[in-house]
Formats: sequence, C-alpha cells, structure tokens
Amino acid sequence: MKTTGGNASLTISPPPGLSDNELRAWEEKRAEQEYQAKLEKQRSKLEPVFRSPKAAQVLALLAIEHPSGVDVYKIYELVAGKPANRNAFHTQFGVSADQFMRFEDAVHSPSVSGDWARHAYDKHLRTANPMSQGEAVNFVRELAAKWLASVRTGAVKP
Repeated sequence: MKTTGGNASLTISPPPGLSDNELRAWEEKRAEQEYQAKLEKQRSKLEPVFRSPKAAQVLALLAIEHPSGVDVYKIYELVAGKPANRNAFHTQFGVSADQFMRFEDAVHSPSVSGDWARHAYDKHLRTANPMSQGEAVNFVRELAAKWLASVRTGAVKP
C-alpha cells in the first residue's frame, strides 16, 4: 500500500519471511483496512450533511480546487455562524484574536491578496503580518474540518 499526502509518501510492505498463506492473509487484511478507511472518509462527509444543511455547503466550497477569497470567507461564515456567535465559536475551536485578524486581513484586503481578496478597496490592516493566501485557505480548511467533526459527533449544534 502506498499513501501520499502533501509531499510525504508512505509505503507499507509486508514483514519479511512470510509464507505464501501468511502473505495472502496479510494482503487481505491490508485490503480490508484500506476499504474501511475509504468508508470512514465517506462517512466523515456524509454524517455531518445529515445533521446540518450548512455542512453540504461547506463541503461543496471545500471541493473547489482554487477557492477565491469570497469562497474562503464564506466557508468561515458557514462554520462560525452569525457574528454574534463569533467569540463563542473562536473559543470552542481555539481561534485566537490575532489569528482571526490575520485571516481577515488576508481575505479582505487587496493590498495583501490582490484580486483574490473579497473587497476591491483597502481598509486599514489590523495586523502587521497578515496570512498569505495559502495560509488563509489552510486555516479555514482546518477550521472547517474541526467543525464538520463536531457536527458529526453532535458536539456543536448545526
């Protein structure tokens, strides 16, 4: 089995010295593990959708290969809910005030992100070190994954 993620690659091989029967049993076990892992990946997406219509929207936006700043912030808005809920959401999911301001600067400001930004005009930046586009996308993807897992387990109201 070979698993690739980002730039890392992991190959799992059977232990040396197995008989033909042991090798066949090892390969069957690995195939079953791979199958179960694929099922779990599908369940991790389907179960939140059954609990929350917002989860379907989040997953659709996460599937965009090159999301715009609008897409990225929409994911944030869907998982965080209304602005009145923002502080509670940040506390629950471990988002610091600085982290959020860096994210907002990256997503909102064309001086930081050019045409990718949500807005066409610049406003005063709130931080000296805004996130890059890549950091903003990764930040919201990680946040969405945590939120989807919480929806799945019922730890957060959808």
